[in-house]
Amino acid sequence: MAYRFDGSAPEKDPDVSDVGSGAIFIITVLLLFAVAVTLFWGSGFVISAVASNPMFNILTSKSELPTSIAKPNVQLSLAEPTPTVEPTPVPEPTPVFVTIANTGGDGVFLRRTPRSADRLVAWMDGTVLEIVGEDREAEGMVWRNVKDSKGNIGWVPAKYVTENAP
Repeated sequence: MAYRFDGSAPEKDPDVSDVGSGAIFIITVLLLFAVAVTLFWGSGFVISAVASNPMFNILTSKSELPTSIAKPNVQLSLAEPTPTVEPTPVPEPTPVFVTIANTGGDGVFLRRTPRSADRLVAWMDGTVLEIVGEDREAEGMVWRNVKDSKGNIGWVPAKYVTENAP
């Protein structure tokens, strides 16, 4: 309902009917009828239009599985195979061991580097160490690169170890 500028309601014209909810009902029924017709009778037209599209055929086609598998064409040669040369095994180097000695019973420190001040762990006379690298000169003496029984790798002065007999 429209209002006048002064805020009062307009008078109803007796010749004009109130369209209201009756018209909305009729429009809704007609729309539902149109949808129903399209779904039940008109869907054949829609499906045939889609089905004639080549992409629809590709997407909906069912590929057939082969009923048999072709055997590969393998030809065997009876010629002598080329001999393979086995690599010559390289023997593992025999580990060399030394024994801590000549310390006057004091033992010796295993050091992280060939430096007197870099102490790692102390070992007593009679402890066996494995040589793991080349000797090095530092601080005026020769140092032996060794590994102890706990897996520590380090350096001891050569004057405090003796070579073990093989």
